[in-house]
Amino acid sequence: MTYRPDIDGLRGIAVLSVMFFHADFSIFEGGYIGVDIFFVISGFLITNLILNEIKNGKFRLQDFYLRRARRLFPALFLTIFFCFPFIFFIFTPPYIEEFGESLIYVIFFLSNIYFWLDVGYFSFSAELKPLLHTWSLAVEEQFYILFPIFFLFILQWGVKRITYLLILILLFSFFISEWGVMNNKSSTFYLLPTRGWEILLGALASIYLLNKKSFKHNKTREIISIFGLLMIGFSLFVFDNNTPFPGKYTLIPTLGTVLIIIASTKRTFVHKLLCIKPLIYTGLISYSLYLFHYPILAFYKYTSFDDMNELILVLICIGSIFIAYASWKFVEMPFRNKNLYKSKTILSVSFICILIISLIGLTMYKTNGLEKLKINYDFNKLENKNYKIISKNTDYIMEEYIIQKDCIFWNEDINKINQLEIKNCFKKYSNPLVIIGDSHALNIHNIFSKSNNFNFIISIAKGGCRPYKDKIYDNCHYANILEYLKHNIYLNPNIIYHQSGEYLIHDKSMNFEPDLNKEIYFYKEGVTQISKYLKKFQKFSNKIIWLGPHINYGLNPSMRVIDIPNIPHRNFMVSDLLNENIIENIPEKSPFNFLRFDEFYKLTKKTFISDCLIWKDSNHFSKCGELIISKESNFSFFY
Repeated sequence: MTYRPDIDGLRGIAVLSVMFFHADFSIFEGGYIGVDIFFVISGFLITNLILNEIKNGKFRLQDFYLRRARRLFPALFLTIFFCFPFIFFIFTPPYIEEFGESLIYVIFFLSNIYFWLDVGYFSFSAELKPLLHTWSLAVEEQFYILFPIFFLFILQWGVKRITYLLILILLFSFFISEWGVMNNKSSTFYLLPTRGWEILLGALASIYLLNKKSFKHNKTREIISIFGLLMIGFSLFVFDNNTPFPGKYTLIPTLGTVLIIIASTKRTFVHKLLCIKPLIYTGLISYSLYLFHYPILAFYKYTSFDDMNELILVLICIGSIFIAYASWKFVEMPFRNKNLYKSKTILSVSFICILIISLIGLTMYKTNGLEKLKINYDFNKLENKNYKIISKNTDYIMEEYIIQKDCIFWNEDINKINQLEIKNCFKKYSNPLVIIGDSHALNIHNIFSKSNNFNFIISIAKGGCRPYKDKIYDNCHYANILEYLKHNIYLNPNIIYHQSGEYLIHDKSMNFEPDLNKEIYFYKEGVTQISKYLKKFQKFSNKIIWLGPHINYGLNPSMRVIDIPNIPHRNFMVSDLLNENIIENIPEKSPFNFLRFDEFYKLTKKTFISDCLIWKDSNHFSKCGELIISKESNFSFFY
């Protein structure tokens, strides 16, 4: 296969785009399309390699896989070993445990599946996972494993039929990707079936060039390659994390890449541009640069939280380039050299490294993130004290600590509560307080229960459930409690509704729980639907109060054991604007009252009160936090 320096230049653009996107440089908000450029290039190069070797009668499956091992493993192993000291000295045990678990998937190229089940790619928590970026390597490697075998099976069909079959598979993959963007974004983003079409575009480009060569006229090649570069540039600078992706929008950068691949020749402007030395050199080190930049940025973001310095981010990018160059020169290139390292050596070293990394990962996972080691040898006295407080207040499942005693009830379904006990409690205490909502309502249930101001409480709350008419609604409790109170009108309860505020704001793509540091929008329809739902209780309740959403911490309290940050100022601003928007959009003459949470309890920026960490996670109160709030809240609104 003839070396094409313009492909390395294209790789250079791809890896720099991804790195600048991960470094949060606002001008490169669409930088994630660099991964899609890589997918197309990979499909092109791998297909070219396979077809040329088949044509020359040299293709052997075991040689193909061995080349992949030489290409991928050495730099990947180095990156993982590079991470270990930072993981131990910077991360707290919960994060070390999570890193150890991810290692097992990364080393066997299954990390796309792990991170699909774990986090969203664009969330802040995702940015703190040092090996998250390996999801794309997993997708490519899964393709590399399957594609040659598949190709050998259909080889006798001939080029024309193979091309038609690949087009059919590509279209199928594309259409499920487009469907998935609207119905299951996470799996669509991470998995091979919805990403494979991008790699197949490159494969088809390879088949096209091997059979048709390039375009005859240089002017045609010039126009097509420039148009391809403009498509990539448009995607890079216009797309952002609100662009529905992958799917039809992904066609712009991927087809742009294909156009460059099939039309760029030595006489074209695009070829000359891509062949400038800095781009070619960056392309040559692109694999190591892709591997190293992300964990370095993740470690910096982990230690800095919201206080990130742009100059430091620039220096990290520059430093990553130097590290990548060293990795390429002293690790990648030597291990690719068959004269320096024989196949047996590569396999032996790979096996040993996989074994060592797997054992370290399992040890991290099984020892709760090297907890005893951290406590005995890393944490100082204050850090140990804080860690115990943090563990006590974060390491539990909320539903297992919901107060249920005497006439205080909680369930996700009202019909599962003992009806005789409800009747007896009514005889004893008269009207109950009924609390309805999502997981935040579980906190409210415990706060009211711990206050000892209410003897008869019925809470029907379930995490992830809000009274919005969507596909989740049917699996929630809202219809059941409404129907129940209709048929038990004698209860005439005081009703409190409470839910997370993160589901009344969204980003451009209608994703709830948006990044508060970026552009957010108010979900007016949510207020409309909640208002309609609460109005239905009018005839069989004494009083209805919508207790407004509280401010969220927005950070994981288990990230640090020293200098634990307070609630960011921006979160207070967002909370105030959210409450104002809710009040403005509640219909006039609604049969319920809206009560701002800060009229009930005034949260301050402090995360620690005495020896209590008041947050269980980024948006729920801890057990001791509930107790503090229960002692200082104004319950007069609810009698």
